Amino acid sequence: MGRRSLYSPDLAKKILGLMYQGTSMQRIARMRGMPSMRTMRRWAYWYPYFGDKYKVIAEAWRMQRIAVGIATDIAWIESKPGGKTSQEAAEMRRLYEFVLDSPEAEDIQAERERMRRGGSK
Repeated sequence: MGRRSLYSPDLAKKILGLMYQGTSMQRIARMRGMPSMRTMRRWAYWYPYFGDKYKVIAEAWRMQRIAVGIATDIAWIESKPGGKTSQEAAEMRRLYEFVLDSPEAEDIQAERERMRRGGSK
């Protein structure tokens, strides 16, 4: 017989809360009383509540990194002396707006709001 799982709804909520705040899985795994990264990945597969929230949070942070990268590119383009800066910046702004207005971004924002309020799907 295998070892008893550490999984509990309270621990899952604590991990998800840390992830929501921006704490990486690597950092969480190094915290006292927390499961390994491998275990958390297994939980994402085995436990639908944890897995669904984990995917939403991971996608939210991925999209935020994309949006921040685009915003950084816009700032860099606008700071360049000469060239087609306004055209390049306009293209980057359209891409930025596309990312923020995508259906996935709306779904992620709605789920983040539900999580913030402590609700479920």
